[in-house]
Amino acid sequence: MMFPFVSLRVWPARDQEGRDVVIRLIFGREPSDELRILQRLNTEKARSNPRNHSICILEYITFDGPIFVVMPRWDQSFNPDFYTVAELIHFTGTFLEGFGFLHEHRIAHVDFLERNTGINVLVYTNAEYVKGLRNTSVTRYAIYDFGGSLIYPEDTILEDVHSNEFFNFRLRGYETPPGPWNPFQVDILFLGCVLECWVRHIEDIVPEIGPFFDSMVTEDTHKRFTARQALQEFQKIRSQLSPSQLGSLVTNRFWQDGVVKGKIEYLKKLGRC
Repeated sequence: MMFPFVSLRVWPARDQEGRDVVIRLIFGREPSDELRILQRLNTEKARSNPRNHSICILEYITFDGPIFVVMPRWDQSFNPDFYTVAELIHFTGTFLEGFGFLHEHRIAHVDFLERNTGINVLVYTNAEYVKGLRNTSVTRYAIYDFGGSLIYPEDTILEDVHSNEFFNFRLRGYETPPGPWNPFQVDILFLGCVLECWVRHIEDIVPEIGPFFDSMVTEDTHKRFTARQALQEFQKIRSQLSPSQLGSLVTNRFWQDGVVKGKIEYLKKLGRC
């Protein structure tokens, strides 16, 4: 089984119970924000909440100061093919729930990218053509890599938070706006940018999905959804979908700047077809 991730802080392994796991090094002898975030997300109460879609921590290992965390090894969640609209709706709703949970616990991820997500399967990494891996009754998705994330006291008012930390707007196709920035607003922009590319191509089947993403990625922060608003609006859209819409086959793969790429076209661009 390939391990495609290139990082000097992450290693694949198999534990004594035979589970495929990942070991991640958290730098420093002093508690870091990353460690505090993982600890907050992995209390018994937090883990019992079904909206907590952060990767679970199986074990903490301390060795001569630095701390290593052991996590399940899951594949990147955007790779396997989507077969039906229902699978895309479940996928999108999971990440919206997950970010709502993070923000409720005053955690801003601020680096949502495809590679920072997981799906509870292990397959050949480049198998974008594989179907049948997204059964909505058993498939789980996870958010991970909190190395650049921010954590605040749990009584913090989200609207009052501002930061001068570096947020990579250009990576998402945006010019860097004048700072300081609200990291929770940045989170929604980055989440929306990624999800829009992989989901908005079903707009011909679910017309409401277009305006929904417009409200996630607008540069007007006063009009941009909060995590709670985004989830509520998405749940409203989902509740109004018919069985016919949910069962519709997904024939496209990607959306970018209004241009939709079909599955074959997308694979040809990657050189895998």
